[in-house]
Amino acid sequence: MSDDEFRDSGLPVDPDIDVRPAHLSVAVAVFLGGCAGGFSRYEIGRQWPSAAGHFPWDTFWINLSGAFALAVLVTLLAGSPRPRWFLRPAVGTGFIGAYTTFSALVTSTDLLAVHGHVAVAVAYSIGSIVFGSASVLLGFQLARWIADHP
Repeated sequence: MSDDEFRDSGLPVDPDIDVRPAHLSVAVAVFLGGCAGGFSRYEIGRQWPSAAGHFPWDTFWINLSGAFALAVLVTLLAGSPRPRWFLRPAVGTGFIGAYTTFSALVTSTDLLAVHGHVAVAVAYSIGSIVFGSASVLLGFQLARWIADHP
């Protein structure tokens, strides 16, 4: 499929990335962002660990802040010309992708439920969905406000 056919297919295409095979610079941007995001997540978990059987506040706040940050980033960059420093892949895919993780939400929920903390597991799952969605909406609103007030 040619670039034009792919772009005309109606599928979303990140403007930072050429439709043809990815360039090494994009992969490096994602890698470096991912290293920084993973390290940040690790350090937050290390500095503020959650006790076994209790609400996993570290993962909860990491995922909420990541959802908020991704909403701000995507909204501010939507429709902007191609950034020079691969901002979307480095920050969006790399940093925020490694910083947040759905698997940690699922693992924490599973461990809480398996060890008899079903109410905490349910509260954590529902809270993550509700407050994660609210974080995204707040991020969109903030980014729109920033865009309207340069």
